[in-house]
Amino acid sequence: MREGRVENHLGKTTPSSPDRDSNLDLPVLSSWALHDKRTAEDGKIEVRLSLLSPYHMFLTTIKGAAPTHSEPLSVTFSELLDPTLGDLLSSLQINFMVDLGWLMANYYIHGHRKMSLFRYSDESIRVIVSTANLVESDWENRTQGLWVSPACPKLPADSDTSAGDSPTEFKSDLLRYLTSYKLPQLQEWLTAVRETDFSTIRVCFIASVPSTHRGPEFEKWGHRRLASLLKKHVTAPVDSSWNVLAQCSSIGSLGPEPEAWMCGELRSSMAQRAGASIALQSLPQFKVIYPSFRNVASSIDGLLGGGCLPYSMKTHTKQAWFTKYLQ
Repeated sequence: MREGRVENHLGKTTPSSPDRDSNLDLPVLSSWALHDKRTAEDGKIEVRLSLLSPYHMFLTTIKGAAPTHSEPLSVTFSELLDPTLGDLLSSLQINFMVDLGWLMANYYIHGHRKMSLFRYSDESIRVIVSTANLVESDWENRTQGLWVSPACPKLPADSDTSAGDSPTEFKSDLLRYLTSYKLPQLQEWLTAVRETDFSTIRVCFIASVPSTHRGPEFEKWGHRRLASLLKKHVTAPVDSSWNVLAQCSSIGSLGPEPEAWMCGELRSSMAQRAGASIALQSLPQFKVIYPSFRNVASSIDGLLGGGCLPYSMKTHTKQAWFTKYLQ
C-alpha cells in the first residue's frame, strides 16, 4: 500500500477503502457476498458433500455465470464457512495471493473472527485444497477446482502418534508439507493434525516445495511423488494411444526441446503404473490445456483477466516447440 492506494496483481492501482482496509472487524460487504448469504440455504453444502463422497471435488460458483449458481458441484467460499459443517474455531490459510478485506468479509458474514485448515469446536479438522487465490476475482469470476475433505475427528487420547492415516498416506504427506515451512506459528496446527483421524480420506495429497531433493526425499515431492503413487495404486495399461493432459495457469522455462523436461521426466512420471516399466515407445502423447487469446477476451474479466496467466514472449521465443502441444 502506498499513499492510500493499493496495487493489484494486474498492475493497475485502485483507491483503497478506509472502511474496508482500516477496520477489519466491520468490512464493507460486496453486493454479491450479501446476495450469497441471503439466498444460500444452510445445510446445502453439507448435503452436496455427502452426495460427492468419497472424492468431494467441487468447482467454484461464478458470479456472472447463472448456470453455476445451481450446479450441485459448484461452491462459494462463504459456503465453506457454513455453520452446518461445524462450529468453526479457527482456520489456517496457505495461499499465494490474499485480499484480506474480501477474506474477512466472508468470515464476517458468518460471525467468525479467528482465521486459521478448518478446525471445529468438536476438535475435528476439515482440509480444503483449492486452485484459487484468496482474492475476490478468483472465487467469483474464474472457474476453480476445490477438494473438500469430510470433517476428520480427533483420535482417542491413548492413540499412537502414527495412527489415523489413510490408505493413501494423506496424513503423512500433509504433515510433511506443513513441517517443511519451518514456522513456529504452525506448531499448534502440526499437533492438531497429528491428533486427527484421517483414515476415511480416499485421495492423495501431493505437495511441492522449492528445494533440491536427494535421497529418500527425492520421491516425496512434486511429480516424483505423483510417479511413486501411480506406481503403487494404478494397474491400468498405459501406451502411446493414451493422452496425458496437463492444465496450468502459468508457464515458465521448459528447456530448448520437449524432452528436456516436459516430455522427459514429467511425462514419464505422469505415465507410471504398477508392475511395469515405462519404455520410450509406450509413453502417451502429452498435451497442455492453456487459455487462448479468444478464451481470455471472452471471459468475464475480459483481456484484463490475462494478468493471471503469466507466459512471456521472451520465454516463448526460446521454446517455440511448445505451441504444438497446446490444446
